[in-house]
Amino acid sequence: MLFTQIAQNKRNTRWVLVGYGLLLIAITILFAQVSWQVALGFALFGLGYV
Repeated sequence: MLFTQIAQNKRNTRWVLVGYGLLLIAITILFAQVSWQVALGFALFGLGYV
């Protein structure tokens, strides 16, 4: 049922997939930046207390 609706709305489905792709990329970049900052923070914290 759902797949037939998706097949009928190929143009909308393409934009939905593009939107999800961009959202996943944005989330990945955001988490990469956060994890990089956290890793740097731990490194500086470790260096300061060695």
